[in-house]
Amino acid sequence: MLRYHYILLIAGISLVGSVKAQDTHSLTELDETIRQFVDDNLQTHFDADSEVQAQIGHLDPRLRLQQCEAPLKTEIESGHLNQQSFTVKVSCPEPTKWSLRVPVKLQHFKMVAVATTPLSKGQVLSDSDVNMVKQNVTQITDGYFSSPDKIIGLEVQRNISAGNIIKRNMLKEPTVIHKGEIVKMVLEAPGFSIEGSGVAQNDGAKGQTIRVKNSRSNKIVEAVVVEAGVTTIPM
Repeated sequence: MLRYHYILLIAGISLVGSVKAQDTHSLTELDETIRQFVDDNLQTHFDADSEVQAQIGHLDPRLRLQQCEAPLKTEIESGHLNQQSFTVKVSCPEPTKWSLRVPVKLQHFKMVAVATTPLSKGQVLSDSDVNMVKQNVTQITDGYFSSPDKIIGLEVQRNISAGNIIKRNMLKEPTVIHKGEIVKMVLEAPGFSIEGSGVAQNDGAKGQTIRVKNSRSNKIVEAVVVEAGVTTIPM
């Protein structure tokens, strides 16, 4: 859902020649052109579950611009839709060239995952630890989660206060193998598979490479964590 809030800002203007009152371009039409341009861009840029508040600079009612006979050209002159603000430029190519610039400020609201209670380092997230709350995400640059499904089962990397937005850099895959644990070691190649056991020399999460001491040879090898208690030795 896209919502608009207007603020009174005088647009920057550049034009050539004098204008008679009866030859002026309709400010209502200009305003609608700008709003439609902003709306079209926001609709294509943001997903359907977003709420965007756009503060569009209002045209000064004293503004007098030559009636434009050609289609108006509208473009984003500076900034972009991922920023808090950008400038829309509207210009007339003929008969009298003129252009104006209107500032637009954005606030982007979305349902994001927040901590229901204080979360401690090393804690594995469950359903009761996460709540979805509408937040202004305009200034969040280091990632947030728009669905609890993506973070349930992940491990907290540092303490998170209740009510804080849970960000990507706060979580990691949970530790499934711990130092000193006896694990299965699997070596696979086309046509054969060999299994053995060893002792993990350090903690590891799924997909991480850890050191494992072979129980038979006492040789330490590098192995990739597959799941709890299981590693694979790359060829």
